[in-house]
Amino acid sequence: MNDAGWGENRTKLMPAQSYSDSSVSNIDRAARARLIDVVRQYLDDEIAAVSFDDELQEIRSSTEDPTVSHVVSSLWFHYDDFSDHHAVLDRHEWRLIQRFLLVLESDATICLEHHRRWSLTQAVAILALVGFTFCLGRFGVSAQSAIMTASCGVVSMLIALWVYCRSPRLTLREMALSPFKSTDQLRAVRRLAPSFVNQPYPIRLRGRRIRAPWVAVLMSVPAFAGWLFIAPLALAIQALPTTDTKVTVHTPSV
Repeated sequence: MNDAGWGENRTKLMPAQSYSDSSVSNIDRAARARLIDVVRQYLDDEIAAVSFDDELQEIRSSTEDPTVSHVVSSLWFHYDDFSDHHAVLDRHEWRLIQRFLLVLESDATICLEHHRRWSLTQAVAILALVGFTFCLGRFGVSAQSAIMTASCGVVSMLIALWVYCRSPRLTLREMALSPFKSTDQLRAVRRLAPSFVNQPYPIRLRGRRIRAPWVAVLMSVPAFAGWLFIAPLALAIQALPTTDTKVTVHTPSV
């Protein structure tokens, strides 16, 4: 398999509480087969994004297979559920989805290990919330509190930007293997699914896009305006411990 693809963003943190998904052997073959079929329909342009999203959510709600749930959650980043479009994927995304299909066709299970931790960004968010609460208590609903709300929105955006910039990126090799950790593990899972067919990237997807770049910029304006409006809520979320997730693939033989 010629692979390149998706990876996770992680941040360097202080040690914290950890817990793991213990549902390693909970394999729902019916749900996996249905998910494989729906994904292939989307990749073959037989269904568009809205129907694809409806099918994915229905499949996730009908099973307790952690691998199915993780794949559905991961696929959400590769289509737009606000626009009824056909598949818009680059080569990396396509190959990542092929690896997900490989896992689904095998006896392998994707497991998640979660690590919770605190960092400086939580302290900044808490201080900004304290300042907002003080301003609201002193001035009530007024122009001053509105200015403070907008200021908190700017602080929240800066926190998000800081976290994004500080998050290490996966290496090219890690991206090419994700969610697997090694080529040996990928080959082992491949042997568990001898009938799996790795579909090559179709030429028809080259240059395909959901919307023009300028439209995407215009659509982001209301989002940032809303961020300013709900700044205290955004800061409250950013004040909570951050959860980092480590993805591993387990097989009967690996």
